[in-house]
Amino acid sequence: MAIVSGSTMGAPWLRHTVVAAARAASCRRTSGKGVSIRPVRAGARGPTRMLFPSKERMHPTIAPSGAGVAVAGCDRGAMYRPYSMHAAVTVRTLQLDPPLVNGSGVVDAVSADQGWNLPDAQLSKLGAFTTKTITAAPRDGNPQPWADTWGEGTLVNAAGLPNPGIDVAMRDWAVLPGRLGIPVIVSVGGDVARLDDLVERVDAAGWASGIELNLSCPNVDGGLVAGDPHAVASVLARVRAMTSLPIFAKLTPASGAPATVAKAAVDAGADALTCGNTMPIRALAPDGTALLGAGPDGGLSGIALHAINLRLVATVAAVVDVPIVGLGGVDGVAAARRMFDAGATIIGVGTGAVHDPGLVDALAVHLTTSVAST
Repeated sequence: MAIVSGSTMGAPWLRHTVVAAARAASCRRTSGKGVSIRPVRAGARGPTRMLFPSKERMHPTIAPSGAGVAVAGCDRGAMYRPYSMHAAVTVRTLQLDPPLVNGSGVVDAVSADQGWNLPDAQLSKLGAFTTKTITAAPRDGNPQPWADTWGEGTLVNAAGLPNPGIDVAMRDWAVLPGRLGIPVIVSVGGDVARLDDLVERVDAAGWASGIELNLSCPNVDGGLVAGDPHAVASVLARVRAMTSLPIFAKLTPASGAPATVAKAAVDAGADALTCGNTMPIRALAPDGTALLGAGPDGGLSGIALHAINLRLVATVAAVVDVPIVGLGGVDGVAAARRMFDAGATIIGVGTGAVHDPGLVDALAVHLTTSVAST
């Protein structure tokens, strides 16, 4: 079932139908407990609404207990293990407390399609909010549909960086830090030849607390340069000269030499690394037709990406000494712990929060609880 997103979305309930099915499958497989979800027609002309499982069934139960944290409920790999997490992580001038951010684009605050926005009360629990990627000129994105389900807790997408462009974003999104009450990291991408201009504009606007360079989008022409260490170093050297703000370089799991790319980025001025973006795949239906409007290719996110990006985090953490955002398939506390074990210092959530809008709150509570109990 395809997910249609953006301002042209004609049936917002469609996304929630897909999400409900994914949630139910995830809980049944993880906990062995059946979850009944049935559509309810709100009225002759009203949208289809879903009755979701109760909060107690969907969210991890977290209890501090001395040297460890007990985790139960619908969380992949429920466990009891002793460990310690950081109360805060500092990236240049930006303090992330808790060390938790959203993945750019998937979890939003300003989407024209409200189905992709999390409530401000949830987003405010993040250490910082990352905007969708901004380009020099407005982009409508790729043809619909932009996304489809790809197994349990997993999406394939090719949205194509839809955004209002740098002029509108710098004007209209200036309210975000005050509205959310947390720092805002602005993601910029698209034509790498324009990134230094974009960074200069973000810096001059004065309201951003950090910048993420999206060097690894597989769904736009020229968006995936993070596989080439020389290209990455060139981009970082240019943008570093444009700002004193913290710079996060977003890497790709598709690189054949991620350690080399990571070192090139850090040596050229990156303050932190986001590991990482979606994995480029070919997304075809059983009959061989393309699932997505942009054609047969797209990016994989969610649970199926988790093991891939865990390896990326571990590989990068072994060669650099800067904060690392572990992003990809974090659907609960156990997955966050695996990211920390691999070498991440900051946790990123994306597709997992699409499937479970309470995930941000659950992880934020967990980070606070685990620090207080160690």
